[in-house]
Amino acid sequence: MKRKVLIAVIALVVIGVGALAYFKLRPRAAAQAQQDPALAIAIALTALERSESHQLTDEQIRTVLPLLRVLRDTDPNETEVSRALVASIRKVLTPEQLAALEEMRQEAQARRDQGGVPGPQRPRRGPGGPGVGPGGPGAPGLGPGAATPEARAAFRRQARQALLSRLIRRLENRL
Repeated sequence: MKRKVLIAVIALVVIGVGALAYFKLRPRAAAQAQQDPALAIAIALTALERSESHQLTDEQIRTVLPLLRVLRDTDPNETEVSRALVASIRKVLTPEQLAALEEMRQEAQARRDQGGVPGPQRPRRGPGGPGVGPGGPGAPGLGPGAATPEARAAFRRQARQALLSRLIRRLENRL
């Protein structure tokens, strides 16, 4: 009987340590994703484009598009180059647009602090059904091979390129 209780206690300790590690590491992963200046500016410009009163002007779009194209084609590991490009893009924005971005950032932070969900969750659909993306179970970000640093880096690179490409297309269509 003592052995069963001891095993149960050990199992609970292991589960507790695992849960604690998961919740402690999860914010770090979110912070790492926010460290990519290309993602941050893409999200910011998309937010401005969705607002009714702070959209980019045609002149701003003409100035920003070449910078976004270079940023899209820049290796995510070249953070200094990315930061310089993002700084150039931010210089094109008006003080009102920058203030609106700061306000949106603070509102989003307040929602996160209150435990709000960032947006609607859509089920993944792919050849394997919900939960399996278009690349199948071994694709980056999905399945057992997803835990490798190389797979994560490839997934981040793809996501960054896709986000910037969508933004570029959206801005090109506005001209």
